[in-house]
Amino acid sequence: MSPLRDFFSTAQWNGQAVPTVFGEPDRAHTEIARITKSRMQGKLTRQQVEDSPTPVPFMSIWRAFPTYDPARSSRAVIRGISVNRRSGTALKMRFPRPMQAEVQVDLWCGVGGGKIAEVVSTQIEMMFPNESIYLPIDWTLSKWYKPPFDVFEHAKVYGQTRGHLVQTSGWSDNTNLEFAEGGKEVRLTWSGRYDFYIPYRAEEGRIVRDLTFDIFDELTGDLLETLNTGLED
Repeated sequence: MSPLRDFFSTAQWNGQAVPTVFGEPDRAHTEIARITKSRMQGKLTRQQVEDSPTPVPFMSIWRAFPTYDPARSSRAVIRGISVNRRSGTALKMRFPRPMQAEVQVDLWCGVGGGKIAEVVSTQIEMMFPNESIYLPIDWTLSKWYKPPFDVFEHAKVYGQTRGHLVQTSGWSDNTNLEFAEGGKEVRLTWSGRYDFYIPYRAEEGRIVRDLTFDIFDELTGDLLETLNTGLED
């Protein structure tokens, strides 16, 4: 989720980054209000905090539960990592597991915030070359790991990688979905898909320096050739 928030929060209004929170649309205002209040505590009275308006504009990001994507799967194995010649072993790792998830971003611009919506949504639109963009994911950061995973093993194997953010429907105007006592709050919704990989844990494999195998004719069964080679198991 962090790369998604980092990407969308680059949009600005009046020279400042647009506040971005994680949450479904029905919880977006609650979440932004909670964060705003926590930042204002100690500076204003309780009444002033409660009376403070919701920041406009702000964005909420909702990501569906990730699912396995067999179309991008591979049975390949990454071999020869951290080779230990003395023990005759080396780290290997299965090809990372491909995942995908639907993404929805809502841009809230307040009552009569049409100009705000136009400016902010255009900034984001211009950041999508060919309807998609790759977002960096640094697997060496310890925040991604919980026991029994080893951050150093994963960093050596995978290190810096990226996720693929694809724009599917782009922006749509959902202002009419908002109901309030006063005027309707301008709300734009962006729809897309996030394709990414989850690396498997590295495993120890045996180094085979010499390997001899025979090649036979499939039809006659005659020995054609004997090869001597080496590989990593």
